[in-house]
Amino acid sequence: MGMEREESPVQRDLTGLDVYSADNQLVGTVDQVVRDTSSGQHYLIVTSGPLGGTTVYVPQSAIQSTTEDYVALNTRMEEFSDREWTLPPSAGEER
Repeated sequence: MGMEREESPVQRDLTGLDVYSADNQLVGTVDQVVRDTSSGQHYLIVTSGPLGGTTVYVPQSAIQSTTEDYVALNTRMEEFSDREWTLPPSAGEER
């Protein structure tokens, strides 16, 4: 898997913004936006928050909306473990 830092896929820099799940729970803070060079999929790398300081790789497809202050996801917190977002994305794998 090759990951590279890239300009935000949603038209602006999201670094430092809080990320909230669809059920309004704080997931963490955007550390950076990267692109998997094999699949072309963009991911938010989200760290800290109530997930115990783990890193979560959130695909761009999970972003519901963004504001100047936060990123809202279309996924409930309880669904995160089913999606295995704590694992770095594999080449070509959609999650």
